[in-house]
Amino acid sequence: MAAIIVQVVKNLGLWHDDSMREAVLFIVFAISVIAADAPKVKSESVRVIPAREVSPTGEVLEMLVRGSDDRWHVREEKLPFTGKVVDKVFGREHETSYLKGLRHGLYVIIHRNGVTAAQGLFLKGKRVKHREWDMQGGQIELDAWNFDGTPKKPAPKSLKRKF
Repeated sequence: MAAIIVQVVKNLGLWHDDSMREAVLFIVFAISVIAADAPKVKSESVRVIPAREVSPTGEVLEMLVRGSDDRWHVREEKLPFTGKVVDKVFGREHETSYLKGLRHGLYVIIHRNGVTAAQGLFLKGKRVKHREWDMQGGQIELDAWNFDGTPKKPAPKSLKRKF
């Protein structure tokens, strides 16, 4: 950071001015002191679980179950799940984020060839964006979603025909 500021002042031809050089060095020193005193932010680790696992008896168990509170919980846990669920079905990888038992955040599905198959966004359990692509990466036109991922508006009732 300091090197960039000094380089900019030199490029502007102001480095030879003593007062400008002193001002730049003071600013760099002040930024360094402030940055050194700034609290270090710990990045929270995200809990990642598989979508299902196989029991010792060979039974396939879904890891997330819907609780009586209508939120998703990890099997045999009381608190709603927060984290990411990863899955692989028919060669396609899925990753979905949850917050307090509701799908929340980005989700992505990957074709087995590595091309994105679908992606979107959930906010507090409601899907608000969704897009899909074919195996070659061409975007697929969807009935309910625009190409930018936003939902299409339903036709006004006055335009709907009654059959």
